[in-house]
Amino acid sequence: MRACSSVVEHRPYKTAVAGSIPARPTHILKMPDEQTENNNPPEIPGYIGVRHLELSKLEERDILMRNAEQEDYDGLAKVIQDVWDYRTREWGSEKRDISKTPTRMDFLEKSISEPEKTIVLLITVDGEVAGFVHLEKTDDDAIIIDTLFTLEKYYGTGIGYSLLSQAEDIARNVFGAKEIRLGTHSCNKDALKLYGRNGYEELETEEKKDEGFSVKGEKVYKLQLVKKLEPKN
Repeated sequence: MRACSSVVEHRPYKTAVAGSIPARPTHILKMPDEQTENNNPPEIPGYIGVRHLELSKLEERDILMRNAEQEDYDGLAKVIQDVWDYRTREWGSEKRDISKTPTRMDFLEKSISEPEKTIVLLITVDGEVAGFVHLEKTDDDAIIIDTLFTLEKYYGTGIGYSLLSQAEDIARNVFGAKEIRLGTHSCNKDALKLYGRNGYEELETEEKKDEGFSVKGEKVYKLQLVKKLEPKN
């Protein structure tokens, strides 16, 4: 990973295949060298370097966690499309095509141009982006998990938990946040189990939003969850 710079280097991207991912922006942010005079990583909020992970269900695999870069655009878009396809198939939700909604990828460039407000961490397995978490800092001592997605083939492997755990660590120890919030669907049983096991509770003050469709005869609602964070070490 490298530190952020305001210098822009114009460079054309290849056109995305129709129906797969949106065409990438026509420019990227040019990054300066990662090392400082003291040979330490740059002082950027949420910068974690490259971390090797060991997950029991993915033995003998090369698993890395790091901050996202512009070069990860295609891999992140693939994860989003995979989740949308899963929801269409399993939930009966409306089919969505990320190649027709390129603004859905705006968070990536924002994480590079405004790293003090937006953080995107990802995990790769043998070089493939397996999942990512997108965090947003608020003005009221809270961190929002905007997105936590993994490829379907990695469900239940610990990828989601690893991203969630790191997100909480950044919220607590980097930003000093007092709580972390997120939204999920009432039909997303696996996600609700993950969040419930890790101390997230439904915000009773928030009115449930009817999402306009049902899964297995049950109406689907958007739920708002919160977890109080202990003071940083």
